[in-house]
Amino acid sequence: MSENLAIYGNEGTRSKLLSFYKRTLATWPVLYEELLVQTPYGDTHVIASGSKQTAATLVLIHAAGANATMWSPNVAAFSSSYCVYALYTMGDLGKGVLKDPNYYPKTALDYANWVSDVLDGLGIRQAYVMGSSMGGWITHSAALFTPERIMSA
Repeated sequence: MSENLAIYGNEGTRSKLLSFYKRTLATWPVLYEELLVQTPYGDTHVIASGSKQTAATLVLIHAAGANATMWSPNVAAFSSSYCVYALYTMGDLGKGVLKDPNYYPKTALDYANWVSDVLDGLGIRQAYVMGSSMGGWITHSAALFTPERIMSA
């Protein structure tokens, strides 16, 4: 099985999930750009919204088993005040690509470093970070291990 299919199990499951993602993203209420940010784990998929000229950056991290489109009900309000980056968690189902299906963030420190790697790839020194459920744990981990990168969690 290819590395890109390992977390899905097979191409059929991958196709169904990506089709669902495409339909869900079509309801994103503001203009957006899809990005792939290289990290040591592989490529992290990011949905970017809001003005990049805005001084403040907000990074959103979804709950486990969900995806970044879970932020669709909130992103219009967030994008009016922030440059928003909704991340897909590495190792979860999404459009990111793991380099090795056995190598993904597993500890709080791993996830904190992953957040820093994504910020580096986006050219961001510091950001506000918000997460839901496991995304909240990742946010907490980033604030704990890399406080210089996190303005507020």
